[in-house]
This record gives sequence, structure tokens and C-alpha cells, in this order.
Amino acid sequence: ICARNEEAVIGDLIDSIHRQTYPAELLHIYVMADNCNDHTALIARQKGAVVYTRTNTELVGKGYAMEELMKDIRIDHPEGYDGYFVFDADIILAEDYMEQMDHKFAEGHDIITSYRNSKNFGQNFVTMGYAVWFIHEASFLNQIRSFKDNELHFAMMQSSMTNSQPLSVSRGISVCAGRRDTYK
Repeated sequence: ICARNEEAVIGDLIDSIHRQTYPAELLHIYVMADNCNDHTALIARQKGAVVYTRTNTELVGKGYAMEELMKDIRIDHPEGYDGYFVFDADIILAEDYMEQMDHKFAEGHDIITSYRNSKNFGQNFVTMGYAVWFIHEASFLNQIRSFKDNELHFAMMQSSMTNSQPLSVSRGISVCAGRRDTYK
């Protein structure tokens, strides 16, 4: 979870991770508190997450934060994990989310973009606009929603977006994504 000034919402996400029907001993929560000037890191630690902090005013944004988070995890846990979840700090997961994603990994999928919905659709026009965008994104932009090993080359040639979060990726994809020279 890469979070910037998300003290108001990060606790709810971490609580929803703790409520998963998936075995708790197989879940590890990592947070990159990215250029925060609030209590995001403190709240995440209090909720049981391993928290890294990043302060860099030149290389700003989630991509840089995610890259540094993955480097920190690899340093602290060189054995890695079978897969990784990427979450925005302001979401709440259904209690069987991890279990459902595990089933998809077991089927051989390496990248899974899951559906997201708005928690506050009717709050104002901005939240309503985001909710409509999420529906548009899920319906039209993410037509290829997951890749299997034998379909990876073909699928990578298609115009599908995997920008939606939550996002689940296998170890092989995450290692590849951590190298900038991969895309040259």
C-alpha cells in the first residue's frame, strides 16, 4: 500500500485485510508512507502493518513510492512472496477478497485486475464522477482482466489497461516490473 496523507482511511483498509477469510498467517501488510505530513505511518503501524517511510521531493508519485517499497521488501525478505496485492489506501475489501484472488492465482493467472466500486457514490458530484469512471473502466478499459502464462505474450500485445486497483500480481511479474530496463 503506497499512501500519501491517508490517515483518515488507511486504518479501514488494514482492518478489512485483517477480516479476510484467507489464512492470516499468509498475509503480510506493507505500507510506504510517501511524503506524508500526517499520521498515516503511525496509524498503519498501530494496525499491524510494516511501515516504510519515504521523503523525496524530486521523484514524486506512486510509481516511485511503489518501486522503493518493492526494493525495501526485497531487502527485508529476499525470499519474496508468491504474489503481491496493490491497494489504494482508501478502499475496503470484501471479506473473501484474498480467497477469491487466490483461486485465480491457482488457475494460473499472473495479473488480476479486480472490480472496484465507490463507497460514497452520492456524497457529491466529484465522488459520483469517480464512481461512473470506475464503472466505465471496469466495463470498457479492462477487457483482458488477467493473464495466464501461456497467454501472456498475446495478451501483452492487446490494448488492455491494468491501472485499476486492487491489483494482484505474481512474483514473476512483480520482479520484471521492478526493472526499469524491462520497458526499453
